[in-house]
Amino acid sequence: MRTIVLEFNELSPQLLDRFIEQGHLPNFRRFRDSAMVAVTDAEETAPNLEPWIQWVTVHTGLSFAEHGCFNLNEGSDLTAPRLWDLVSRADQTNWICGSMNAAVQPGFRGCFLPDPWATSAEPVPLNMFRPYARLVRSYVQEHSGRPEVSPVDVLRFGQFMLRHGLSASSVAALIKQLAQERRRDVKWRRAMMLDRLQWDVFRSVYKSMQPYLSTFFINSTAHFQHFHWREFEPGLFRIQSSEKQRQTYGDAILAGYQNMDRIVGEALSMARDEANLVLLTALSQQPMLTHEEDGGVRSSAIEISKSCLNWRELSRGGHTPPSCRSSFCFISRTNRQPRPPPHRSRRCGLLTVGNRCGLAGKGVAWMPDA
Repeated sequence: MRTIVLEFNELSPQLLDRFIEQGHLPNFRRFRDSAMVAVTDAEETAPNLEPWIQWVTVHTGLSFAEHGCFNLNEGSDLTAPRLWDLVSRADQTNWICGSMNAAVQPGFRGCFLPDPWATSAEPVPLNMFRPYARLVRSYVQEHSGRPEVSPVDVLRFGQFMLRHGLSASSVAALIKQLAQERRRDVKWRRAMMLDRLQWDVFRSVYKSMQPYLSTFFINSTAHFQHFHWREFEPGLFRIQSSEKQRQTYGDAILAGYQNMDRIVGEALSMARDEANLVLLTALSQQPMLTHEEDGGVRSSAIEISKSCLNWRELSRGGHTPPSCRSSFCFISRTNRQPRPPPHRSRRCGLLTVGNRCGLAGKGVAWMPDA
């Protein structure tokens, strides 16, 4: 049985529930209602709650004390096997698309596209993904706004996309994005354009490979939550954004969730009755108010709140949403059944080898009974 794992970074269970109930996320609702939901504790304290630490835990089943990957890019030095290394040892293939702080061991079977922050991990096969990885890394890692990208790089990227699933809907979305940028400030939506292109690549390779295990990672909504929660819920904050900022960014977080909802719908169609579909998030976010008295904070500072451990009782705090100890994941098996009550587990992730499906790492799950 094949497995597709959607890795949507730092989603908020509180917001997901709210947007589902408001009717904004029909595909998330459909997925949730056919799966079991479980919320887990990361079993870590600050500063060991960064997503690039926790994703290594999800992929290996090892705690931070065991894997020791504290910084982004240190995952490439880890010698412990990840889920896909175990799948490779079982003579099955993988398609690992953008998983954070990831690497592969010798003997890996399949395709591997590192996350866009990677500086040492290389794609597999290298020549296949080089044009895509080079351009995306240049834009993501360059903070000056002027990445070192040549016309040849752009041409090769375009040729790669034409050969690897560029969809008409993505082309239309890109044209619409460029047209809107001429009239108003919507450049923040470019992150979702990258999600579209990466999903096109993922879907194309998945259809051609039919891998046993595949993962798909995106981070745009986590970024929107970090920077625009103040505009999203101004009533929570003592320090107010300008009216222009609220008009520009007020819908950014909802737009991020709706963008993911589209991907969930397409993933459900891909999986059908032929694959398990899993949704994972490492940690979650909540607003933080503790620095409102001294001017507010716009960094990814971490503030732990024990109330964050409860799916229904996330605390309503502050400006920049910190990463919380809780995570969640939905696992929908092919025999769709009504959703059981939420389940709390200490360790959650996914490991499927042969005909067995087990859990490793930490997260939350929506899983129907087998």
